Amino acid sequence: MDATHDIVIVGAGAAGIAVASSLLARKPDADIAIIDPADVHYYQPGWTMVGAGIFPPAHTARTMASVLPRG
Repeated sequence: MDATHDIVIVGAGAAGIAVASSLLARKPDADIAIIDPADVHYYQPGWTMVGAGIFPPAHTARTMASVLPRG
């Protein structure tokens, strides 16, 4: 399978998602691929709240599709 993209981002953590969002804001027609093996994104800063008993671990998890920028 041959695939080409204008930009390839490795990792869909907070930084990868932020970079993709920023690039799409600057160049909406960019063809961006994000490579990440996970289906679930964990909001790691929220783990402090989990450790403090403020909310359950499930509140830090979202599907990868729900946190990736559209486009």
